[in-house]
Amino acid sequence: MLTKVIVSNNSALARKYGPAAKSVDKAIGNWIAHDMTKGIAAQYVALDDVAAMATLGLAPVVRWNDQADVKRAIDYIYNKTNPDYMVLFGASDVIPHQELRNPVASDPDSSVPSDLPYAGNSAYSTNIGEFVGATRVISRLPDINGDADSDNAIKLIENSMHATSHPVNFYMEYFGVSAEVWSKSTRSSLINLFGNASTQQDVPNAASPWAGADLAKPSHFFNCHGAPADPKWYGQSKIDENDYPIAHETRAVLGMLTSGTVATAECCYGAQLYDPSLAAGQLPLCNAYLQSGACAFWGSSNIAYGPASSNDNADLICQYFFDELLKGASVGRAALLSRQRYARKTLTLSPVDQKTLAQFMVFGDASTTCVASKTVGELSMKSFGLENRARENEAKQRRAHLLMDGEELQRSRSINLQDIPTNVKISGQMIDLAKNFGILEPKIASVQVVRREWAMAMAVAGLEKALGATRISEFHILADVRQGSERESFKLLEVAASDEHIIFVRELFSR
Repeated sequence: MLTKVIVSNNSALARKYGPAAKSVDKAIGNWIAHDMTKGIAAQYVALDDVAAMATLGLAPVVRWNDQADVKRAIDYIYNKTNPDYMVLFGASDVIPHQELRNPVASDPDSSVPSDLPYAGNSAYSTNIGEFVGATRVISRLPDINGDADSDNAIKLIENSMHATSHPVNFYMEYFGVSAEVWSKSTRSSLINLFGNASTQQDVPNAASPWAGADLAKPSHFFNCHGAPADPKWYGQSKIDENDYPIAHETRAVLGMLTSGTVATAECCYGAQLYDPSLAAGQLPLCNAYLQSGACAFWGSSNIAYGPASSNDNADLICQYFFDELLKGASVGRAALLSRQRYARKTLTLSPVDQKTLAQFMVFGDASTTCVASKTVGELSMKSFGLENRARENEAKQRRAHLLMDGEELQRSRSINLQDIPTNVKISGQMIDLAKNFGILEPKIASVQVVRREWAMAMAVAGLEKALGATRISEFHILADVRQGSERESFKLLEVAASDEHIIFVRELFSR
């Protein structure tokens, strides 16, 4: 029975690597053969391969960057083969991200590059609300955008295929780094994950380059600033808010990691797969991690948000991913579970919630299990020689539950956020609120919550009231976008309203 499908595009790889694309194809074959030794039956499918796609009953993808066609093809392949795992091989110049409408209209991002649509059953759309119920165990193993050196792609594959599992205590040794202004928030995250924050490094109190012993720790958690096409992440001083010292950089990572390292980054653009030619040849940090032996990287494609001293948004979705890995989930399942947990955290996903859900993505092999663990069924059936059967049965049940959970989330949390003029009856209140938070001339964008049939039925049935929830009808984003360097932080207020009354306000900062 097929366990894993690896999806790529042969013509895109040939355009990128020329004749050396054959070496990459051979490496993929070695990857599949190595998977078989681990009991994983894998198959390679090229989206543009006429014969392979015809075997599946589907026309090939003609233009590699046709997002709608690529989404359609991947959906069909997944539903036809029904694998436990799917891996998209290649950066965004091989398998494109899906460019989704940015619901946070007040921020500088024109769209949200996302892999979330590939993780769900909904048809092609640019509306994030169509994809809040993820159901698939899927990941991306990205080569380097615009890089013609096939050796780097082959090294990436070899690093991934030789990843091994470790006891959970192996990952309790962590390297946690925070911008000083978000120290309290990061401290909460580290305590939630590792039980302590005793080795947390705040920048600028500490700074890159880091000691080899720090970089060698297998768990990396960063809550710092990032910028587009930038191989560095930055801290921020509490004393001088315009001081953004370097917190981490690509050149410090290459060749310095322990094999099997897991990294999560709350940073803006932490998972942006930019062409290194845009940064004087320096790789994105996410690529540097994978090229140096990391088995998983979780980060954001563009501007991410979180509070200064508590946990929400980027903090939570990064915690969820790491937490699921530590519990023994595979890289792909940890991504799926983190998406489902995040979608479940509130009845009405706000604009920032939707953006957060869409922008965070996982890089690595979906089938890799970082933390060695055995289920109750495996342990109980081992003495009868039925350990493998128990594992297979529990995996099937787990997949069924994940599918049902995702479909339920899609029904209950799927909403459209439609742009509307700002409600004049509460605009004055919001401007006063903004002044209280230090935003003197806010840029305001407003959206109306348009509920789907199931969510509307739940509201009519009184379930929201029974759960103590007030029905949100509008969200308003009040942004204080500062001028200057792209890495500089800006603040926004997210205001939820119902029937012209303000329900809550969240103060958030760009990471």
